Parts: sequence; C-alpha cells; structure tokens
Amino acid sequence: MRIMKEYRRPVHISSYDVDACGRLRIPTMLAWCQEASDQHMGLFGLNHAELIRRDMAFLLMRLQTAISCLPGEGEDVEIAVCPRGVIGAQYYRQFEMWRGQEKLVDMMESWVLADMTQRKILNPAVLDDLQIDVTSYRGTSEVRLGRIKIPRGLPLLGEYTVQYSDLDFNGHVANYSYARIALDMLPSYRGYNPQAQGSPAPKRCKALWMNYLAESRWGDTLRVYGEETAQGFILQGETAAGPSFACRGEYA
Repeated sequence: MRIMKEYRRPVHISSYDVDACGRLRIPTMLAWCQEASDQHMGLFGLNHAELIRRDMAFLLMRLQTAISCLPGEGEDVEIAVCPRGVIGAQYYRQFEMWRGQEKLVDMMESWVLADMTQRKILNPAVLDDLQIDVTSYRGTSEVRLGRIKIPRGLPLLGEYTVQYSDLDFNGHVANYSYARIALDMLPSYRGYNPQAQGSPAPKRCKALWMNYLAESRWGDTLRVYGEETAQGFILQGETAAGPSFACRGEYA
C-alpha cells in the first residue's frame, strides 16, 4: 500500500496573476490548486492525462476556503495539497497556501471520480488495484462540505454566455472560471472603476464556499441570481437545464 502524503508546489506571483487592487486573483489561486493536485496525483499514475485514457475524471463538487491574506505581485508562495480521506463517494483534499512560515489560505475541497462517457459517479473501489492509501498520513477530514442553501426570490444580477476560454480539458466550464464569473456579477465588482477617482474598490473576501451542481458547456447562457451586503454575498447560476453552481462569500 502506497501512502499519499503532502505535496508542495512553489509558485511565483507574476504581474498577470494579480487584479486591479494588486491582490492575487481568487480564480488564479483555484487554478493553481488544481494544478498542484494534478501534479500530486501524477506521482501515483493518476494525473488527468492518465484518467482521460481510462475515460475517467475527477470532478470538483464543493469547496470551502478561509483567506487570511492574498499575496501580491513578485511574491513567492507554496501550494500544499494533502489527501484527507474518502467520505462516501467524495475524495477530500486539503490545500494551503504558505508564504514562508505564514499560512495565507486554508481550503478544503471534495471531488468525485466520474465515468466521462456515461457521466456517472464511480465508486472509489474502482481504484483499489492501485493500492493508494489516502487516509493514513493526516486522517479523514473532520470538515463536511454541505450544500449551500439558496434563499428563494434572489434578484437576477446578469447573464453570461459561456465562451471557449471558460472551458477546461473536460470540455465544460472550469471550476476557476465559475469563480471569475460569479465575482464579476457582484455589484461592487461590476461598479469598480480603477480610473475613476474615489471609486470604492471591491471588499476583500475572507471566506468562500462554492458548490458545483451541474456542467455548463460552450454556448450555454448562465443566469446569475444573488445579493450582496456589507458582510458578504450569495449567488446561484442557472442554465436552461437547471442550477449550475452556487457560491457564498464573507468579506473581511
């Protein structure tokens, strides 16, 4: 049995990784975490290229993020990823972002393994032949990632047509693209004009939850409903087929 331990990926923050406020973009951070996870799984013969060969893919279902600080351009950080066991059909993975000895971000994600032809969730037992232990190193997560409860009657904030650049290698909207779309729909983000003197900058997000409910594909129209307060926001995106994602955030 091979024990899967923590994996660390160093990252240098370039000018194109930060937003107009000079902070690391949250969607970029999510993309980094996905890449760190893929590199980690690759050490055990399960990166996305091998999974595609097997007609499988890991699909992100839910995430919960606590953000103490988002670094800026020119800084060097590390993304640490560690398996946190299997709960039902969901694989839990913990991600941390470190700047030296300072932990900037702590995130828990749950993923499922899916058959990409039949679009159905697979039992984790299908990987038993690989003899990978994802529990012993740090134990099963005590965090349980539940569904975001969306209140009725949220107003429509806007619509977005899915573009080619929103898609990932599985042919559907990437998890980090949903985060970008969601944040861009918030009134405080849409109303920020860095060229206008006195324009209030968007507030810093200290916590973020996301649920990925159904695939969105090229050409789909995402209708985003939600509301924003001084304390945070809640959003839900829907296509013609039904709910696609839900998102909740708290401001610092």
